[in-house]
Amino acid sequence: MMEPVIFKKETVTKGTWYARLKEIMIEAGWQNISSKPSVDYDVMYSEGESGDVPMYIQLIDHLGDLASMSTSIQRVLNTRLPGVYTPGKPGEPGTFKRSTAAEPWRHILVLVGKQDPNSIFNIYYHCNKNRVILINEFPPGEEYYEIGPSYGTIINMGISDRNIGENKLSAPIIAATQVNGIIGVRTSGHPSFEYGASTTVNMLIDLPPSNPNPANVFFMSEIAYGGSTVDSIRGYIDGIYAIKDGQNVPLELGDEVIDQNNIKYRIIKVNPPATSSYGGAFTQTSLYAYRVE
Repeated sequence: MMEPVIFKKETVTKGTWYARLKEIMIEAGWQNISSKPSVDYDVMYSEGESGDVPMYIQLIDHLGDLASMSTSIQRVLNTRLPGVYTPGKPGEPGTFKRSTAAEPWRHILVLVGKQDPNSIFNIYYHCNKNRVILINEFPPGEEYYEIGPSYGTIINMGISDRNIGENKLSAPIIAATQVNGIIGVRTSGHPSFEYGASTTVNMLIDLPPSNPNPANVFFMSEIAYGGSTVDSIRGYIDGIYAIKDGQNVPLELGDEVIDQNNIKYRIIKVNPPATSSYGGAFTQTSLYAYRVE
């Protein structure tokens, strides 16, 4: 039986967020194998919980010539799925199977609006050798420089703990609430997908019961990814549940709900931009839940 996905809470500053992300992954069994970080940036590597699914995720905390999010008001995590990375000798660049021309950088917005590096906010995370899931929650009532009232963001990188279908999960994905150039999630290769293909996120939030129903019970849907048809669904976004939003749904960022088994879930409200190059995998609803106890 699979262990439940229960998210841990930490309070961080925006200036320490990127370093903490890498620490969380390393603590869970990932390795930073970059042989020259000034050129190759950070390359996180894991063989998964099974030990036979090699995954490479390239990371850097800035976009192009923009300042680092760790030292400025910027808020971009740059991510790339290079397929394979072979480190060079210590201090020398390594070799990527996929160039940036073939597989470009994907820019994830960690926060909805720009914030000073000393700004404090909460993260909720769950990480193992398969994947890292990070929820960023700026305190309710606080305001961003650009947006106004706060919303949260979700970032998922790696493979699902649970396989769906006949094919074994063999490559990581990137799925986030605000990321450029991706409709759905980004995969670095899978028997059902072309290398670097964008795939679809599937949510069952339109099925009955409606939200809320007369018993004031909310239906939470698991989130799966795969192709555009039901029979090509491959894996889950572990531990994140969709709640259909709309009128008369009295849930906001930071609310907590208890299910019939006394399990506590926390609510995150996201606000993916409707118009801009930043879309994301989580656009079918603005409300999501994740277990905290």
